[in-house]
Amino acid sequence: MDEQRIKDIETLVKTKSESDSLFEKNITFITAGTLVLSLTFIEKITTLNSSVAIWTLIVSWSTLVFTLLINLVSHNISSLYHEKTIIDFVKDDSRILVIKIEKRNKTLRCMNWTTTISLTIGIIFLVIFCSINLY
Repeated sequence: MDEQRIKDIETLVKTKSESDSLFEKNITFITAGTLVLSLTFIEKITTLNSSVAIWTLIVSWSTLVFTLLINLVSHNISSLYHEKTIIDFVKDDSRILVIKIEKRNKTLRCMNWTTTISLTIGIIFLVIFCSINLY
């Protein structure tokens, strides 16, 4: 492999790593912010005693907490996979390494989609709750 190709691969790996890190941070900030926003809405706009369709708020909070937990687990699994990949790389079995990396990436992509979908569901149910209780 020529030097330019190696540099290009290193750039791609660095960009992917930065993108994944930013994704995890954004999911955490958006989810936590949404939880805080819901508490602020209940404190400033309405109260739980006077609210209707509280089940939508419960669904929202549940999915938002689920999002945070899955994001935390995903981060830890990503770190573990990174360590395993380093060990596999040192063993220098390229064919097996590629198969393992593809499997690991598939798991992490699945977890990332799960957090994206659960965050979206949590926000939707919070919007429903707020919309119903603004009147």
